[in-house]
Amino acid sequence: MVQEAEVAVSVAMSWGWRIDPGVFVAFVELAPKASGEAAEAMLWREIEKVATRGVTAAEVARARALLRSSVLHELATHHGVAHALGQAEALLGDWREAGRSLEHYAAVGPRDVRRVAREVLDPSRRSVVTLEPELGT
Repeated sequence: MVQEAEVAVSVAMSWGWRIDPGVFVAFVELAPKASGEAAEAMLWREIEKVATRGVTAAEVARARALLRSSVLHELATHHGVAHALGQAEALLGDWREAGRSLEHYAAVGPRDVRRVAREVLDPSRRSVVTLEPELGT
């Protein structure tokens, strides 16, 4: 969407994990003069590919490496350790879970990604929000 089709200047995915189910969010910042409808259709096609074909082992390995780096970066400071322990206690009910996240990430494989994509990213569960700048600003 960014490098090949050039319909977006950035695409990001995010989720908020909580005790209750959270929200998975896809952010697409359109390229100048790009069609919002075309970019949205392209995003849905990419999500559908993950749900039907899955991802490669190399893609999962890269995601694990990025998550590992993020976890280790957070734990590099006293503030980060305190945040990780507090978040695990508040959201998972046990501060010890903060040290187990890397184990959980390591257990995820391509089949898991495909299965969860089919379940969680089902088109019937989507909500779409489009933000447009005010004219004249």
